[in-house]
Amino acid sequence: MKWSNNPEPMPDGGRWPSAKTAVAVPIASKTGFSLIDSKLMFMKILPVLFIGALVFLSACCTSRKEGYQQAYEGWLTDGRVQMSMLHTLDSGDIQKTKRLISNLLLLTLDGLPDFAAKAHPTPQQKQDELKLARDVLDYMMKHREDFDPRLASVRLGVRRMQKILTEPDDVLRLAELSDYLAGVKKKLETQKP
Repeated sequence: MKWSNNPEPMPDGGRWPSAKTAVAVPIASKTGFSLIDSKLMFMKILPVLFIGALVFLSACCTSRKEGYQQAYEGWLTDGRVQMSMLHTLDSGDIQKTKRLISNLLLLTLDGLPDFAAKAHPTPQQKQDELKLARDVLDYMMKHREDFDPRLASVRLGVRRMQKILTEPDDVLRLAELSDYLAGVKKKLETQKP
């Protein structure tokens, strides 16, 4: 490729740009672009591509972290809402609905740490998670007869609370709940025909 600084008119009547305007017009020779010119073009394009790739990759990493953060916040909010619903339903006689919401709450509690591992929750969010786990434990202790220990959601929820709640009082209450649920499970299994 040759660069022209030709003052002669172009075929369409305009003038070729001069070197002073810093605009170069390529003119192809019979043999095509020269090797030196293609290397210069490549050297100019390479930094632009590199910077573009860095921006793209950093955007991917940031959005991924934000996605986990949003999912974590959503699960935590769902847990709070479900806990409120359980307390509201507690005033009526709607056992089937309570069981359904209880199972959803336990599954929510089970999923929070998985999202937390990738979302990097704030200290306030970790405290909210701890409070939710304690609220669930309080509710399960108060209504332990409503929970079927054969259900996977109950087992997962209790197991997850054991990982989240590490204070001595919480550990003792979880052990009491686990013992109660194990006794109920054994009793239910022996009653089978």
